[in-house]
Amino acid sequence: MRKDAKISRPQISLLLGKLVTFQDKFSPLLFSDGLWAIENPKLVIALCIEAIQKRPKEEIKIINKIFSSVVGSTAIMADEKKFIVNDNFKVDIREVADLKISFLGESFRAWFENTKEPRFLGGTIEGRDLVRSATASVIFSEFNERRKIETTLREIHDLMKIQKNGDKGTLLTNCAANIFFVGDINNQLRVVRIRFYAECWRVNSYLVTRPTKWQIGDRFFCRQPRQVK
Repeated sequence: MRKDAKISRPQISLLLGKLVTFQDKFSPLLFSDGLWAIENPKLVIALCIEAIQKRPKEEIKIINKIFSSVVGSTAIMADEKKFIVNDNFKVDIREVADLKISFLGESFRAWFENTKEPRFLGGTIEGRDLVRSATASVIFSEFNERRKIETTLREIHDLMKIQKNGDKGTLLTNCAANIFFVGDINNQLRVVRIRFYAECWRVNSYLVTRPTKWQIGDRFFCRQPRQVK
């Protein structure tokens, strides 16, 4: 990307979202300063732009990274039982459903049907927001090793159940994509995408080499590296 390229609309939306997330950081302002800011939003934006543009040169870096730092994490408990995909990923939109899923893509069914994952030793799933659009293969190249990026359907399912009603949490529930890398029934790495839409989860899977780019604001997940003692 060119150094003089202007900020994009998705980046602006992401920036405003971050400001809302960290709104408590405005608390040091005096009441009079806050009142002035409320009455002069255009001047506030102009001051922010000027401060950003004039920040110390040694701090200026052309950031080519694809995703943000960790924005959320969830611990998944260990489980000695095998995880049978067909028993846990099934279309069911009834109010009494254990987990409401309205759609399972054809590719997901083809690649993961009849999969049985072994016992799980436990771990923590971390989420990072995409700060620029990128294909799955480009995201993968940032890690370069499968073991650093791969998760399981068991972990995805546990995350979905934690937020089964669209509650806020590690997963996005605003219709944006939650992106995972999972080994299929033949141990071939695939992209699994889940979205929360119309009070239900939608699940699909794609080739890692698929040329379509995931967008700014989508969230990518991997497992937190184990600490070596």
